[in-house]
Amino acid sequence: MTIAVVFALGAEWAPWRSRHPFNSVTAVGPVTYEGSVGPSRVHVVLSGVGAPHPHQVIDAVCSSRIDALLAVGLAGALRAPYICGDVIVARRVESVASASFVLSDARLVEAASQRGAKVVELLLCADRVVGSVEQKRQLAARGEAVDMESFPILEEAQRRGIPSVAVRVIGDTADEALPLEFDQAVRAEGTVNVMNLMGQAVWAPSRWPALISFGYRQRRAVRALAEFLDRFVPTLSASIE
Repeated sequence: MTIAVVFALGAEWAPWRSRHPFNSVTAVGPVTYEGSVGPSRVHVVLSGVGAPHPHQVIDAVCSSRIDALLAVGLAGALRAPYICGDVIVARRVESVASASFVLSDARLVEAASQRGAKVVELLLCADRVVGSVEQKRQLAARGEAVDMESFPILEEAQRRGIPSVAVRVIGDTADEALPLEFDQAVRAEGTVNVMNLMGQAVWAPSRWPALISFGYRQRRAVRALAEFLDRFVPTLSASIE
């Protein structure tokens, strides 16, 4: 059983990576990391924010046969009662820009639910960071949470016939504005300009308390995601047979 797991950034993967020995595999394009979690062989690849090159990402993890693919990472809540640290699994993922949608594999949704993920009917996928409370309220009529990578990753995986699912952890709540303008720090290739974020913070000391709190909750959220993956991934061989 071989599982592909796609994170946007290394910071989202870091807590799970620390729990298992993963080795990088030299490849053209995105680097794939390989390891074992329970009985499953796991390939991990980082897509970058927004997954700007989903074809390359899926190519990287499809050098060998893949039995299932998980698009995982942080998401923002658009409605109550979702709170920081809640792991969600989406039945459907819809692009905000095009209103096109993909369905998660029903067996994988059920398996995630059995391991403690909260099932959401619709996860929206935006093409920019949804950072203000007003933006979240506008999107809340359409979906329950929002991220930036699940739609292109699942769309490409399903085009290739790979069972796939979107599993996210809530990093910010519906009534919470992000403390910095993260859109300004995202490069075209999906990496984050840390110096830009540091510059924003330096020039806005009034935001420091909110920024410290936000960072703490983000770390707590990705740890919750790592704990969930350790419960979920070892069960997948039985779930998709």
